[in-house]
Amino acid sequence: MIMKGNCRRHEQQAITLLVLCLVFLSFVQVVSAQPGDYKVLFDETRLHKRTDGGYVNRIFETEWYGGSDFANALRDKGFSISKTSTKPITYEKLKGYDVFIILSSDNDYSDSEIDAIESFVNNGGGLFLARDDWRGGTDDNYASNTIAKRFGVSFAKNGQICDASSHYGTKKKYRDCPKTTNIKSHAITVGISSFYFSSGTYIKDTGASKVLAYSDSDAWFDDLWDEYEGKWGNHVKDNDEKSGPFPVLSVMEYGKGRIVFIGDGGLFINSWLDKLADEKLGLNIVNWLIPRSDLTILRIYTEPNEPVENEDTKLNAVISNIGSRDAGDFKVKLYIDEVEKGYVDVDVLAAEDTQKWYWTKNFPSGEHAIKVIIDPNDVVDESDEDNNMKYKTIAVSMFIPWGIIGTIIAILIVSVIIIYDYNKKYGKKKKI
Repeated sequence: MIMKGNCRRHEQQAITLLVLCLVFLSFVQVVSAQPGDYKVLFDETRLHKRTDGGYVNRIFETEWYGGSDFANALRDKGFSISKTSTKPITYEKLKGYDVFIILSSDNDYSDSEIDAIESFVNNGGGLFLARDDWRGGTDDNYASNTIAKRFGVSFAKNGQICDASSHYGTKKKYRDCPKTTNIKSHAITVGISSFYFSSGTYIKDTGASKVLAYSDSDAWFDDLWDEYEGKWGNHVKDNDEKSGPFPVLSVMEYGKGRIVFIGDGGLFINSWLDKLADEKLGLNIVNWLIPRSDLTILRIYTEPNEPVENEDTKLNAVISNIGSRDAGDFKVKLYIDEVEKGYVDVDVLAAEDTQKWYWTKNFPSGEHAIKVIIDPNDVVDESDEDNNMKYKTIAVSMFIPWGIIGTIIAILIVSVIIIYDYNKKYGKKKKI
């Protein structure tokens, strides 16, 4: 009985230890990077700290104001998630990642940190830059706005977008949670008909970015600051407050990379992520920011330039990777008159590299349709899948045996000369 009791006790202890290990591992899964094809880094060096000590948008925070749900949604899509919480931000920290996300920032970034972020984008990285409402007084060189300004964009300070007719809930206090429906067509907005803002600002200077979403025209920018009296917003449209529509979401191509600007990082916290299409919007943004390969066919040409029937003709295809990520393990297929006639296996085509492949064929006379397709099985994840095919029509001349014809002509000429000489010498007979 004692042995059975000890065994049962040890068994219970083992089960308890196993459960604790599973709980610990599940916790580790939230805070550590997971294996995946693409790496995403969250900036947690300057998160907004609440009065209760919690941090907004923190990726392991499971409270309503945390960002754990968004991080887990990205993991579920195969992204590897990490965070950086120590200053300074350097290019060495960033260069191993595909996307850098800044959703919340309450302190300024140094010039060297902004230089690092700019280099990261310029070299092919994706930047997801959000800016919530803030009371900046007369100074707009605050926190993440200084990063936006490096790229020629800036967010409006001292206010929040409100809407009395279209917002979350029914109470007046939710007027600072407007519903955004004025959305332009783009890869980021696929499947997005509306999303909420939560105490967000707007993009005051859009610069070279392309605006994808605007607030409603009846929205206004509720003042949060006054030089003398101080304001925290009254959720009422005052006469001196600016009216919409306001640009709230824009995108930019910069160097080899991409940037998304949005006037609210709060719509990606746990309590908002399941509202409307907020989660899908976040996933679409990150997916669009990922640096990818982009295979394209620059040229198809023949050698010789004017092919002749039944003679060897070299068909050349010049292919380039105009994307920012190396591409590998794909095929290039050749079709002649819509029939597959060959392929090559490509081990790797580096970003911004161009290579030539060729096939040697011979043709009957007439016109022939040449088609080359890159990556026909869609093995390579590309930013543009619509430029992987190219056509060319070639005209093949009938073979003319000029050597034989030349010989015949030469014989005829010689014959004519002989006959001429003969006639000249013996052509006329004397009369007797």
